[in-house]
Amino acid sequence: SKRKINGYYENKGKSFPDSQKYNCMKNSLCGVKRGDGIHPGGIMIIPEGEDIYSITPLRKTNYLYKSSSHFDYHNLEDSILKFDILSFSYLDRLHFLLNKTGIKLEDIPLNDEKVILKLCNKRIKKICDLPEFGYEGAREIIFETNPNSFNDFVKICALSHGTDVWKDNQDILIKNRTITLGDCISSRDDIMLYLIDKGLSRTDAYDIMRLVYRGKGLRKDHKEMMKEYNVPDRYIDVCEKIKYLFPKAHAVSYTKIAIQLAYFLVYYPKEYKQASNLF
Repeated sequence: SKRKINGYYENKGKSFPDSQKYNCMKNSLCGVKRGDGIHPGGIMIIPEGEDIYSITPLRKTNYLYKSSSHFDYHNLEDSILKFDILSFSYLDRLHFLLNKTGIKLEDIPLNDEKVILKLCNKRIKKICDLPEFGYEGAREIIFETNPNSFNDFVKICALSHGTDVWKDNQDILIKNRTITLGDCISSRDDIMLYLIDKGLSRTDAYDIMRLVYRGKGLRKDHKEMMKEYNVPDRYIDVCEKIKYLFPKAHAVSYTKIAIQLAYFLVYYPKEYKQASNLF
């Protein structure tokens, strides 16, 4: 709610309200539904012979789908089966480009200098049809962090998929130059590996990571343990603000596809445009 209020006044160019009005607005917004929250691949499987309306009401949506379940999947997953059936048109595009150009997938470098310069070009606010690093949100992170390697882009991919991981959290530390991109908590793996490196046991590191990536915060004993092993206070504060962390394996996979497509964008722009129009 705090972010929504700040964003509203910034976009409108209005002066911020006094603390009394601000707190009133914040309390009014707490618990209000922010959006449909539809996962593009979330498919609910209804048993044969059953009617969807015996399980959940339906509602109209503004998405490509005509309707969706009114209840979220957390309230349904114990009753019916849920599949994540994702559509990856980008893989179709990549396959087309490989066949069109004769380039072999294994020959595409993941740290090509020209590709990285293209992705980091601050004059380009949006790169149409490029997954992960083409849209404005991810590009804002790129401009703030100045990535220069594949691993850096994996970090940015994970940051952009998390909830309360970047905005009003680590973006402030980056802007203040308190930390660098390499120090950012971007995926679940980052927490566990960092804490093990600090000396915590694998079990404790895993338990802390599991709570943080689900947005559960830190228990008192976990915070005391982290301080005992010289984990900085700012690291603990970041963990407590996080609501959801992306898995690193997902980020690596998504980044690899995006970088490979960006390679064609830079070196084969005509074919890239043709593929974008087809898929």
